Amino acid sequence: MKADLHREARPLHVGDIRSQFIAILDALTVQLSAAGATWDDVVFRRTYTVDVPAFVQRCIRDELFPFPWSRERPSPSTLIGVTALANPAFLVELEIAAVIAD
Repeated sequence: MKADLHREARPLHVGDIRSQFIAILDALTVQLSAAGATWDDVVFRRTYTVDVPAFVQRCIRDELFPFPWSRERPSPSTLIGVTALANPAFLVELEIAAVIAD
């Protein structure tokens, strides 16, 4: 599943990587719920960002960041720095895979 950071092709929270990431997590939480899943069902996360140091500082290392998954049992993840995303205003993108029973 991927969550886009736009409504009608307009980026959300331009210039604010933390708020963009929170918007992505909120959108993916809705998508997981619609599929009958939760963040506990996520088996991997792949994050792409145009600013790794800012993402790490403002999101990953922030003890108050509202992660929807357990900090004690996070799914495996990869952080990938990129030069650009689909829209120049996008600062972060998250790709996840979840496994649920039939």
